[in-house]
This record gives sequence, C-alpha cells and structure tokens, in this order.
Amino acid sequence: MEQGQQFVFDDNAATGPQAIDPESETAWRHGVLVFQATPLGEVMDVLARNAGWNVMVSNTAKRIPVTAMFSLSRIAEAPETIAQTLPVRLTHLPGGVIIIRAR
Repeated sequence: MEQGQQFVFDDNAATGPQAIDPESETAWRHGVLVFQATPLGEVMDVLARNAGWNVMVSNTAKRIPVTAMFSLSRIAEAPETIAQTLPVRLTHLPGGVIIIRAR
C-alpha cells in the first residue's frame, strides 16, 4: 500500500488497495461526514451511529448511491435532506425510529 490508498474489509471479502481522498476520509475530525457514491444503507448506518437514531432502510433503498456532505452539528437535518434529494420517502415512528423506502 501507498499513501492515499486503503483496503476495505467486510464480512465477505477484502478489496484493495483502492485510491482514497485523504481529506474526505478524515473530514469527520472537522465535524463533517463525506460520502462519495456510497450506498444509502451504509450512509444511514454512519449517520445513525453519530445521531443515536434507529433506522431501517428497505433493501431497494439501501443500494441507492449517495454523494453528500453532512455537518455533524446539523445531523438532525440529514434524513429530510436525503428524502428531498433522493428517490426515497421517510416514515417517522414513535421512539425515534426512521424507516426509509424507495419511491
């Protein structure tokens, strides 16, 4: 591996080395989460972890690619922004549960 590369590991495989943008990958240190063509399911996992939400995303919606930046100081706005810019709809349930489905 060289500077500006990463390996990605998941439950099934490892891929890499892949080129990365170090600024995007470390933006969280400055209060910003950056996603580039990241599946919505992964985006919502990260956002939910940072915001303390319970989120359920339909299988179809999970695969929708997201390219976006979200400020951690305004993370509460992220689900509505996603619903306004992607072909998805939100359902808010009691207890802070958010359901996301493809339109």
